[in-house]
Amino acid sequence: MGVGTSDFATLGIVLENEDGGRFALTCAHAAAQNAAVLQPSHWDRRRATVIGNSVLATLLSPHSTSDPCNDESGVPVNELDLSLIRINSDVPSTREVLGIGALNGVVRRKALSSGQTVEVMGRTSRYHTLQLGPLHFWQSQEHDGHWYCYKKLFKVQSPYGENDVIRTGDSGAPVCIASGTGKGFCGMIVGCDDYGGFAMFGESIQAWWEKNGYSLHV
Repeated sequence: MGVGTSDFATLGIVLENEDGGRFALTCAHAAAQNAAVLQPSHWDRRRATVIGNSVLATLLSPHSTSDPCNDESGVPVNELDLSLIRINSDVPSTREVLGIGALNGVVRRKALSSGQTVEVMGRTSRYHTLQLGPLHFWQSQEHDGHWYCYKKLFKVQSPYGENDVIRTGDSGAPVCIASGTGKGFCGMIVGCDDYGGFAMFGESIQAWWEKNGYSLHV
């Protein structure tokens, strides 16, 4: 997905409410509230189509490039970086993740541990089978010249030590894991470095949309 002529990211999972209204998730640093969302982005195709608008987005707090990002530094901190997009009624969609398939719900944090296998489909890196790395850590990330300190993230990384498995443009990509007899949504990519991606917990994302009055299901 994209916003304007230059920003691009990944359109994450499609959600639905009780009335059949459809929504999608991506990151707020890619689509601020009220932004018109294109799919694909202008970066990927000159003729991009507006598929909806962001109806809700988190406000991000930046920090200075010289400030440390940890639980004792006192810098402004972000746990979530989310934008909820209402999909226009005339735009077709399917409730599944490209290359992964349909999801059966949101996986709770208590079911996750380092080393578990996950699947990720991103705009830039495409499909990867990865594994969970450290859970509940802090990370500083740069976007459009601003730095943001995040807390309570988890890492996804190659089980074989490969680099660049998550890259620029993969923000918003869903992280999926085996759940029951199918696959569930356990997180969403918010940033990356050379060694893997950083993701927000799916349980925290669900709590965010519910807190803001949205009753949605995967």
